[in-house]
Amino acid sequence: IFNSLGSLRKLLRPTGDGAMLLDIVEEEADRLDRIVRDLLDFARPNEPALEPERLDGLLADTIQAAQGDRIPAGVKVELEVPPDLPLVRIDARMIRQVLLNLVLNGMQAMPRGGTLRVRAERDPADGRMVRVEFIDQGTGVPPELAPRIFQPFFTTKAAGTGLGLAVVKRFVDAHGGTIHFHSRQGEGTTFILRLPVDEAV
Repeated sequence: IFNSLGSLRKLLRPTGDGAMLLDIVEEEADRLDRIVRDLLDFARPNEPALEPERLDGLLADTIQAAQGDRIPAGVKVELEVPPDLPLVRIDARMIRQVLLNLVLNGMQAMPRGGTLRVRAERDPADGRMVRVEFIDQGTGVPPELAPRIFQPFFTTKAAGTGLGLAVVKRFVDAHGGTIHFHSRQGEGTTFILRLPVDEAV
């Protein structure tokens, strides 16, 4: 579909209503693509191929990719990573999906704008883990919905599949890590991701 849309734009060079209709088709194809990818991520086996990886570069790349998405106006992201952050033992493909989902969730939680702070450090409570916080200034999670956040097919978004955070939880569990959050309505939400440090470090 995307290839055909690209060819049509070159062949027809549409303007006005024609261009608008092609834009609508592209947006809907993109939405369907996301649904299929979410379903595949949720359904496929979760055996990670673990390798020592630098988390700072993965975070920076993920944030750059997320900012190319459709995000509310006035949203910015700040990344704080110490230079001595230890390597983590992860499947980079899987954890990149985890990070992307958490960054996009934080951005989309601030429809009126705000700052998403992403902070990484060696966990002060357990030196065997790296801790990454995703702190938004959004609307927060209502207390009655909090227990369902990681359940498959639960979503508060009109266009969501309800699989993003379920996939996050599944992938993190497969790495021997943890993911939890705390939230205050009207003030924002903080997701806290913990991943094992590479044992060779």
